[in-house]
Amino acid sequence: MTQTTATVSLSVARVGSGGNTNQGEYFYSFNPANLLVFEADTKVVYELSSESADSFEIWRVVTSDNSDQIKGVDRAASRRSISFTNANTVEQLISVSVLVIDKANDGAIVNCDPQMTNVPTGGIG
Repeated sequence: MTQTTATVSLSVARVGSGGNTNQGEYFYSFNPANLLVFEADTKVVYELSSESADSFEIWRVVTSDNSDQIKGVDRAASRRSISFTNANTVEQLISVSVLVIDKANDGAIVNCDPQMTNVPTGGIG
């Protein structure tokens, strides 16, 4: 059986003011904004979009998972993506924090926090 992969694109920009993280200095968005996971042992990949400056690197991912759903976190050598396996055996909302480093701003840490929803029953119906 082939492992299901869910890829989420992360766009990050330093905007100075009016953003949605780091006291408004940065703006980020995810596509999709809320990842719905239906399959067991889904590989989840968060990757910086091509629109994100080369000065951004993904540092790590931190989650609210308290049911041992997230395993095998692996950051790509390029530091532009990070992946893990979501066991998806427990129905729950998991808050995720993708921590991004801005090398062009003295290594500022940018917190980007999407949501991931586990629906182990296989979806609606």
